[in-house]
Amino acid sequence: PVAFGLPVGEFIDTVTNLSGSLDLADQVMYQLLPYETALTNPNAPTPSVDTSNLTNLLSQLSERLGYLQSQLLQSSQTWSILAPFVSQIDTARSLVAKLNLVAPGLPTLLSVSGRSQWLILLQDNTELRPTGGYLDSVGLVKVERGHLVDARFLSTQAADSQLKGQVAPPLEIQKLLGGTNWYLQDSNWDPDFPSTAVQASWFINKELDQQPDVVAAINLTTLVQMIKILGPVNLSEFGGQITAGNWLDNYLHSVKLDSPERFTAQLAEVLFNNIHNLTPDKLVPLMQLVVTGLETRQIQIWPVTFTASGITSAGWDGRLDPLKCSAPYSCLNDFIYQVDANMGINKVDPFINRQAQVEVQVGSGFVTTSYNLVYSHSGTGGGWPQGEYKNYVRFYLPHEAEVQDVLVGNDSVLADKLDRSVERGMTRLGLLVSVQPGKSEHLQVIWKQKHSSDPRWHYQLQIPNQSGIAPYPFQVIIKYPPGRWSQAGPTPAVVSTGRIGYNSLISRPLRFNIDWVPSQQ
Repeated sequence: PVAFGLPVGEFIDTVTNLSGSLDLADQVMYQLLPYETALTNPNAPTPSVDTSNLTNLLSQLSERLGYLQSQLLQSSQTWSILAPFVSQIDTARSLVAKLNLVAPGLPTLLSVSGRSQWLILLQDNTELRPTGGYLDSVGLVKVERGHLVDARFLSTQAADSQLKGQVAPPLEIQKLLGGTNWYLQDSNWDPDFPSTAVQASWFINKELDQQPDVVAAINLTTLVQMIKILGPVNLSEFGGQITAGNWLDNYLHSVKLDSPERFTAQLAEVLFNNIHNLTPDKLVPLMQLVVTGLETRQIQIWPVTFTASGITSAGWDGRLDPLKCSAPYSCLNDFIYQVDANMGINKVDPFINRQAQVEVQVGSGFVTTSYNLVYSHSGTGGGWPQGEYKNYVRFYLPHEAEVQDVLVGNDSVLADKLDRSVERGMTRLGLLVSVQPGKSEHLQVIWKQKHSSDPRWHYQLQIPNQSGIAPYPFQVIIKYPPGRWSQAGPTPAVVSTGRIGYNSLISRPLRFNIDWVPSQQ
């Protein structure tokens, strides 16, 4: 006998595991609720410092989801019926595992037994910078016994006016912006967020005599997503009601009035005030937005006065540090991280569209990787704050990468136009690219690395996404010679002789793992 196309026994087991998973998920939400409620309700009880029940439930949930996923994968008849759920279960397992890493440090992070000060970096991603956007405003938020007790927001211009003395900026800022002094507003030049957090904290200490304990970055578009949940925001100075539909027009108008930092600071302050006493129909989506933001690097967090290893292990700290290969045999660890920075002092990034492709060719003794990137400027010009897109783009590659060529259009970039260095054990390339309104520009970076001569070896390709950029089409093509057999994860979208491929939108870090084995084994 069958049920929904499955043998009855398999169907009953699948339903039992699904029901058990949903029940455990509900219990996890119940355990998290006191922490969520305390943050949004000043009168809520202080949450517990003991997270053992929470971590135990998360472990059970991960195990139950593993059983469920295994059942679906092993059933020969499941693919046509429940296959779409397999990847969703895999995503859920990954998130549960990350929550389990973070949960033990949650009471410390939220100062359940004391108090702390958070520095919120409000990043304007209409003018993209390395960790998400131009830093035009900041917030100082006090957290005590798990509750938000105070929040004030101000422009970086106001904070920077208090800086005494001179601080030499990074060489790229000196060269591209002509600045001789470094300020808080440009402190997020380092794409490694923990480093940026420490630098921004230093400026806050020198300028405002405040010591942040935790630094978090939130992009302007994330604030707009909060509007969708919490409702329209009234900013009388900037056109009245601000909605998710009209925010960009109102914001660009505020830029023309030379007051974009007031727009961002006021928007954030109203939204933070509006999170008090939320009903469940708004609290749950808000928490989901935060988790999604952390997963997609649109929200980044780093404690500067204490350690929180769970945040790093979960990948929520915006760290620029490629994961090590975990294969038990020879491994080639490939990596490409593109970091864009708008140097045009304008707000054109909402009009910049990207499309990228990585092509990997496995050859005799070498793997050659080609990264192709197209920028398209859909703006019409129309004068400042729009105009030409002047982008300083950096590419981080493996230290062992032998760079073959860097091209803009069909022309190789001359050596004096290409910045080349070693940073954090990676090869770093940097160049300035300009795109006029209504035009496109094509970049290509080609490098190669030696691969193992062992009969069996592993290839890992990592591609982090940059905070502040909307999802864009991304294609990965891997070509290999005859006589090889590959086992790839995740499952390729395209498979043919000597070729596997993936088509997706890059909205979070991508990682591909492939085992290469001679076909006769």
